[in-house]
Amino acid sequence: MNARPGQSWKTRIKTGLEFSGKGWEADMITTKEQVIELVKAMPDDATVDDVLEEIYFKLQVDQGMAELDRGESIPHEEVERRLAKWLSP
Repeated sequence: MNARPGQSWKTRIKTGLEFSGKGWEADMITTKEQVIELVKAMPDDATVDDVLEEIYFKLQVDQGMAELDRGESIPHEEVERRLAKWLSP
């Protein structure tokens, strides 16, 4: 992800991801702006736990997308092999 000089990728995040022939394109907004928008989109009766859960989920997705952008993915066959150890009796 592109960030301003001296700014880590954690302080800038992708939103509105759209895949084109050139790759992932997104508008960049600050983390603060994204959290504000996330909270605004939640129901009025959302709890602090609900907000934290959404933020954590978004963080995990963003980290996964960043890993994919860096080519740090695991082939599907490897995932199946690893899961087989956990799922077989």
